[in-house]
Amino acid sequence: MEVKFNLTNDDYWNIHKASTLIKLPVIRQQIITNYIAMPILFLLLQMIFVLPIEVRIILYTFFMFLFFLCLYIARRMMVLYILKYDKTGIAGEHTVKISSEGISDATPFGNEYHIWRGILLAAKNKDYVFVYMSTASVIIIPKRAFETKDEAEEFYNKAVEYWKAARNVNA
Repeated sequence: MEVKFNLTNDDYWNIHKASTLIKLPVIRQQIITNYIAMPILFLLLQMIFVLPIEVRIILYTFFMFLFFLCLYIARRMMVLYILKYDKTGIAGEHTVKISSEGISDATPFGNEYHIWRGILLAAKNKDYVFVYMSTASVIIIPKRAFETKDEAEEFYNKAVEYWKAARNVNA
């Protein structure tokens, strides 16, 4: 199966904004640790400074809002920086092909090919299909690249079928 599409800067931002990498256990663990550690640390600091409960709630809410705003801004800046200096073809034309042997992603900057045994995870959300080679490397296929929703679903199901078959052979 083959699909051709143009991955836009907005696609790249939307993917990172929503933290799709949360499907990976390593990334999920880091996110949970960060989101749990901050509130616990803040609550411990509040115990040191005896303040009325109303003041603690207001401070907690303010600092959590500030914390999430900083995370959002940092992620946005990272994405903009990556896209500004991208020399690898993250955004732009892509041709993705899947077969029983593996998956390839061709751009004007080069081609990459991965056998299914080396794939970490195949996943999807409402707008994209993802094939993760590692926690830092992913092939992203927008579902809008397909003529119908059924074609997108068929592509995803075939990728999962190939991926599972390769994992069972090597298990």
